[in-house]
Amino acid sequence: MDNIKLDIYDGFCCIADRCEFTCCAGWDISIDEDTCKNWRDMEQQSRYFSSNIKTQKNKREKVYYIKMGQQKRCPFLNEKELCNVVIHYGDDKLPFTCRTYPRQVNLFSDHQEFSLSCGCPSVVDLIYHNPRNVQLVHEKYINAEDIKENETFMRQAMILLIKERSLSFKDRILLIFHMLFSMKEQQGNPKDIIYKYQDEEYVVSLIRLWSGIKINYEDTATEKSELFLDIVQNYRNEISYSRYLTDIVDIAEKLDENESKKAWDEFQTEFNRYDMLMENCIITKIFANCISEDMDELIMSYQMIITELVMVKYSVFLTSKIRPFHYSDVRDYVALYSRIIGYNTEGMIEFWEESFEEPLWQFGYMLLLIS
Repeated sequence: MDNIKLDIYDGFCCIADRCEFTCCAGWDISIDEDTCKNWRDMEQQSRYFSSNIKTQKNKREKVYYIKMGQQKRCPFLNEKELCNVVIHYGDDKLPFTCRTYPRQVNLFSDHQEFSLSCGCPSVVDLIYHNPRNVQLVHEKYINAEDIKENETFMRQAMILLIKERSLSFKDRILLIFHMLFSMKEQQGNPKDIIYKYQDEEYVVSLIRLWSGIKINYEDTATEKSELFLDIVQNYRNEISYSRYLTDIVDIAEKLDENESKKAWDEFQTEFNRYDMLMENCIITKIFANCISEDMDELIMSYQMIITELVMVKYSVFLTSKIRPFHYSDVRDYVALYSRIIGYNTEGMIEFWEESFEEPLWQFGYMLLLIS
């Protein structure tokens, strides 16, 4: 079977106890059945393992998780932020999730793909220090974008558009969204639709269309603020996230949007130096997550990616109201929202349904959100 992977994939190395954003706390950690059986078969330590397993029923199947302790920390994580399972029994006794994270594998009929999750700050560091666009490497063809005839041609079109630096970052994001809805609503050969978005004249006509729509700063600022507060309300008091959210939530709740236009413009100019990082994070997320052949699911995957981007930028802006921001702030918020949003598909769909009565955005909302 052929393999496609991110060119940074082999460069990842877990920094273990040196990581300030441990993946062993703050969320549920699943246990695969093989690991669960293996733990229960280890007679001498059976109570140690079995007492830390919880079971849930999911669609008539039993699903196993690690029973998280105080502050939602893994009970196997010691005071030095190291894993006792690894120390005493070795890596091979870890659940599959723990052995592989933040590595991500997607299996297709004729190939498999290897990606990395931006929920790990070390992955964000890899992306940030990469001197060029993240590339997809194929065993046979070197450049995976040369492969046109597979299940993921739509995703390839998305990646090619986000790399098109002759266009503004905002226009690239909007073009992808517009293309996805064209694919959903129009009949005919999907590739003919994609080719339209590679036609310069057609692209320019679309950009002119939405460039003529006036968006008030107060409207887009209010929408970002409300979205931010809605998304973080269930996380601001969690130990794993409170250090990143408490202060900026206080700022957001008191922010006078009428007085912050100048501050946002100054911030925007300063944040532009991270556009390459944001672009590469989007490429990484599209490669890993935009794989469904169902257009609704594909559009929602993209909406989640853009929601993460908006929340990262807005959170760094709020941070800048407290103190000068640095790369480490951008990195930590990329990792944080990759976890809060990226691993909460059902929750986000429910949130959109409650907000808009359906989970798919209108184009005008996307325009308002990223203006």
